[in-house]
Amino acid sequence: MEFLGVREVATLLHISRLSVYRLIEQGLIPFYRILRCVRFKRSDIVNFLAKRCTPAWRDDLYGSKKD
Repeated sequence: MEFLGVREVATLLHISRLSVYRLIEQGLIPFYRILRCVRFKRSDIVNFLAKRCTPAWRDDLYGSKKD
């Protein structure tokens, strides 16, 4: 089991550390508090990304293709 810190998760997701804390506050990513440190399981972050994957093109979202 590999644990990541806030900085490592931010780097992995290409977002700021502040954005990682926002995801925590919104309850979108699971985390572990060890004393005063916040840690994440790498598998939880991979699952977080997999659940938010969308197809490259969706006609129902953008409308039908026009000429």
